[in-house]
Amino acid sequence: MKGISSTTTTNKTAQRKLTKGERTAQRILDVAEAVFAEKGFDGSSLREIAQLVDIKEPGLYRHFPNKETLYKKVLERCLEPIVELLQTMADSHEQIQGQGLLTIEVIEQVMDMLAAHPHISFLFQQAVMAGPQAQTETNLWLNTLLEQGKGIISTISYPLDNNSEELAVLRLVALFNLCAGYFSSASIIRSFLGKEPSDTELLKKQKALLVEIGNAWLKG
Repeated sequence: MKGISSTTTTNKTAQRKLTKGERTAQRILDVAEAVFAEKGFDGSSLREIAQLVDIKEPGLYRHFPNKETLYKKVLERCLEPIVELLQTMADSHEQIQGQGLLTIEVIEQVMDMLAAHPHISFLFQQAVMAGPQAQTETNLWLNTLLEQGKGIISTISYPLDNNSEELAVLRLVALFNLCAGYFSSASIIRSFLGKEPSDTELLKKQKALLVEIGNAWLKG
């Protein structure tokens, strides 16, 4: 688990100086995000996370009382900004309709959020194989994301009947996999291109490609 880097905090938090306790909590979340992504919920322990953060295990409990709470907070920090973005899109659907379903601005925001939390795709992969607790927490977020996405498609284009709803879900899942898969394929990108997924020019090209593919898929 060497080389775990700190992820970006929310804009509101970044606007003020963090207290020592808040900095420790952020570090715990950063490390836990990477550990859960690598080992899954069941394969991770608070003892290991505390060791990687370089604090005593009782010190971790002062911030997060149990593994379930920590896992929930990791998912919340990663996915809440995406849910808020989808809600903003739904609230401004008339503007979106005139610009196309996916603008470069929307893709940039989603990709930038994923760049701040590149472990999201691994978290979901681990959750599929995990026990009920991890699956329950992950499914809650997945359901929220899918419902938000379906609502946007229905509002902008057409009411969803049973067949179109299935197709909408498949398209949304495929698009999410494309976005998240870019970061989970970091080793392949390094091997073939000699660059990191966070490379500015490479990320710009990926965003443009996703806009093209996404608009074609979501419009049907």
